[in-house]
Amino acid sequence: MAPEPVQVVFVHGVFSSSTKTWPNFVRLIEQDEDLAGAVTLLTSFDYPSPKVRRRPDRRIPELEDLGHLLRTFFLNEVSPSAPVVLVAHSQGGLVAQRFLAQMVGSGEGRKLACIKHLLMYCCPNDGSQYMLAMRRSLSRLFRPLWSPQESTLRPLNKALGDIQATVVRAILNAREVSDSTCPIPITAVAGVSDNIVSPHNATAVFLARHHVPGDHFSSVRPTSADEQSYRVLRGVLLAAVNAERARDVAATASEAGHVRSGQPQHPDGPPERSSGGAAPPSALSHAGLSAPGSDELITPPFGQRDADLQGRDEQIAEIIGGGVPAEPQILAGLPGSGKSRIALELADWAQRGGRDVWWVHASQFNLAMRVVAAQAGASWSQIEVSWRDGSNTADLVWAHLNAYEKPWLLVFDNVDDPELLSRLGGTVADGDGWLRRSTSGRGMVVVTTRDRSPATWGAWSTLREVKPLPESHGATLLIERAGPQCGTNEEARRLAQRLGGLPLALRAAADYLRSVRGTEGVDSSLKIVDFESYRRALENRFNEPPGVADIPLGEAFGWKIVRNVFEMSLDLIDERGSPQAARLMRLFACLNIAQIPYKLLFTGPALPLSRLFPDLHDAGREAALGRLEDLCLIDRDVLSSVDGSQVIEVLSMHAVAHGVLRESQEVHHNADDYYGLNIRLLLNALKDHPADLERSWQIWGLLAPHCVEVLRAVLRHRNRRWRRSVVVLALELARSTSRYLIVRGLLRPLYNLLPAIIENCRSYEFAPTDREILALRHEKGRLLLEIGESEAAEEEMRSVVADREATLGSDAPDTWASRHKLARAILDQDDPDRWEEAELLLRDITARAQRGIDGFRISDTQVVAHTLARAVLLRHHPEEAEQMLRCILRVRGHLWPMATPETLFVRRTLAQCMLAYGDRKRAAEAEAEVRDALQRVPKQQQDAPVAMLLRQSLCSALLLQERISEVREIAEDLLADMRRVWGDSHPTTREFKMRMSPVLV
Repeated sequence: MAPEPVQVVFVHGVFSSSTKTWPNFVRLIEQDEDLAGAVTLLTSFDYPSPKVRRRPDRRIPELEDLGHLLRTFFLNEVSPSAPVVLVAHSQGGLVAQRFLAQMVGSGEGRKLACIKHLLMYCCPNDGSQYMLAMRRSLSRLFRPLWSPQESTLRPLNKALGDIQATVVRAILNAREVSDSTCPIPITAVAGVSDNIVSPHNATAVFLARHHVPGDHFSSVRPTSADEQSYRVLRGVLLAAVNAERARDVAATASEAGHVRSGQPQHPDGPPERSSGGAAPPSALSHAGLSAPGSDELITPPFGQRDADLQGRDEQIAEIIGGGVPAEPQILAGLPGSGKSRIALELADWAQRGGRDVWWVHASQFNLAMRVVAAQAGASWSQIEVSWRDGSNTADLVWAHLNAYEKPWLLVFDNVDDPELLSRLGGTVADGDGWLRRSTSGRGMVVVTTRDRSPATWGAWSTLREVKPLPESHGATLLIERAGPQCGTNEEARRLAQRLGGLPLALRAAADYLRSVRGTEGVDSSLKIVDFESYRRALENRFNEPPGVADIPLGEAFGWKIVRNVFEMSLDLIDERGSPQAARLMRLFACLNIAQIPYKLLFTGPALPLSRLFPDLHDAGREAALGRLEDLCLIDRDVLSSVDGSQVIEVLSMHAVAHGVLRESQEVHHNADDYYGLNIRLLLNALKDHPADLERSWQIWGLLAPHCVEVLRAVLRHRNRRWRRSVVVLALELARSTSRYLIVRGLLRPLYNLLPAIIENCRSYEFAPTDREILALRHEKGRLLLEIGESEAAEEEMRSVVADREATLGSDAPDTWASRHKLARAILDQDDPDRWEEAELLLRDITARAQRGIDGFRISDTQVVAHTLARAVLLRHHPEEAEQMLRCILRVRGHLWPMATPETLFVRRTLAQCMLAYGDRKRAAEAEAEVRDALQRVPKQQQDAPVAMLLRQSLCSALLLQERISEVREIAEDLLADMRRVWGDSHPTTREFKMRMSPVLV
């Protein structure tokens, strides 16, 4: 019985038709003698694709409709008993993918078994940038007449990403035909001159790929059979034809009794020892594995070795320096870390050494392993029966690999789902699946994967983690790929450091810079033209909250491929049944890039009660974190507390992963949930850690960067309308974060955050006189005091006092607190005519506090008393001020550690009292007071305001004692630190420089 002819179904692109797209291909196929009588051409599948709707009673079908339309054509016009090859152009590739996704999604996967290949030419897998602005303008102009098909083809369309994820999971990586899966090879073809769909876009995640001469249209209109675009199609069709012939021969042989069911493992007897090289041509031909294009399935992609490998010599030497290892070498690392590039270097080494090299990509696993089996010496009947039976395919291949006399290297690339290499129902670690030790001493196996869990691979494998590149090697990669005209070596190092040494991101940056510079010089209108401008732009982008920038990250920095690999990692986790792990990763990405003390954040009920993580408790959370760690997406570590009494568990993520995932569509569409949950976690972790107590500072130090990050996203920019409950919690967090940053002297980040939050309050539906905003305005006044802007601080505090009196009442503790800061602002202006005003206000507050102010703490009373003592000192009453200060210190010594900032401030004021007497004896006492206080300043607070002021007082004390050389040495160091921390324009810096000028000359 003759084999049935292969049916070829053509699917055209947008705004086109079959008669416009396929005539050249049809003519060449009909003239091809090797295909004569072996194929049936079905060119009748057409779908409506006008640019605009001309009749009001009709609609233009969307991509979803076109997938269903192709399904109807497939079920009614295509014979289910004959093999089928789908050939698509442009949008037709998306229609074909949508059709496949719909079929497996609706439980009709088994009906796809007759499809032997999908070949896509110039398919816009990630949408198209071509004339995007004009297309958008036309769609607005002709709305609602404009074609919805064009809208689907715009970049970053989530629907396209969902379709592609389904196709990769249920078609490309499928292991069996079932209701929900069907393995079908997919080949992507790109036109190298195509400016409508770039080659990178056309090939996307499809590793079986070809680049052919031509643009978007000429690539499907070859004029002769010698053109590469036709040769690719011809190879696919011949492979399908030969496979069908092989099945027919196998069926005939089976009927004649030549294949015995009682010998399933080796129907032609045990494997003979092969002398190396390819299997007999006849066997390969009958098996359908010798057709043009089949060798490409297992040929290493040496074209990707377009530059010298950087920074991996030591790791490669560890693998092959001591001879060929029998243990499989597992190269595990972060997406884009260069695992496949190391494997390519090993493949080149092996091939130059005379080894046969087979490169098996996970997306084409089944078909590629058939080719490996054939080239290792298995006969066509062994392959056909084994693959049809499905239970002993790995045994067949390894029997021939171990009998293969020529040295060989087998690479399994991009095995991000290790189950692909296991026996059905088993695990990879069992060692009886596709991954095994070579027992012949002539073979070597390399696996590239994102899974770095030792338990996955078994003790009989060698797990090697591939880490990002060091700065020096990253800089070399940038310069070699982008060109030395893009900047100096140091500038390249800084960019490499900012990109975290991730090779994929480094290459994307270099390619972007090389493209914008072009061959005719630099376009002066571009803002990113070299290493330094790229780094600065990237810094600015990463410092912006998500959603603020107009241009997506992938477009702005050439990062589409970087974004895709990380999103695919999270899709992989989803597919493995761990969606909460993927959501945890996105949750972390909404925080700062700093280390995340996750155990602190996860105390309390906020996580399992959230919409994102319903009922996620300790065990499930730990399993999710373990999955992320296994896939190299996070690293975990422990920190010791300051006193060494406890450890704090932290995690970190790569800077590139952080930048990409925080801008994901998932986060954008569910921002209230992600950011609201982070705010709840932070508030819960900080509830028992008051910001002004030293014992809380290590916890605050770990969490403050994350507090600032979420506050910037929610409150600083008017980029979205947030849920009110999220805003209320964010304002609470903003108040406590402001207090911590002020008490620790971390004024710059607060100065960049707090005024904008207050200014934007109406955008999140709060008024400046609401108590939540009044609290932040009070902290702004404190901030102005700390940076030396006393006049602005007085103006702010007068307004806050008036508004708090109107909103809260005159006797509210918050109103009294603002009056105190108002008095301090007056004192700090060094205007003697107003010191009495400040003193009277402070005495009024002190007297009222002694009678009792509800909610006014003893610490508040002590702070007011200190400010009053300063006022008394300024009015030239040092004796009274000293007596007040010593009383304050006695109280503080009983209640708080002597190293707290406020206590140190009091001691500094006490030293100023001693200096006010103007004699050497009291100056020596002031020196002793200051030196003792400085010894109590923690190391991490040496740049804090209180430390700077104490060092100023030390200079004054030494100056009164005429110890000029000591003063000069201390003053020079102090002035340098003040300039570094506060800047030359800070009032305190200017005043100290002027006062010390006679000494510093």
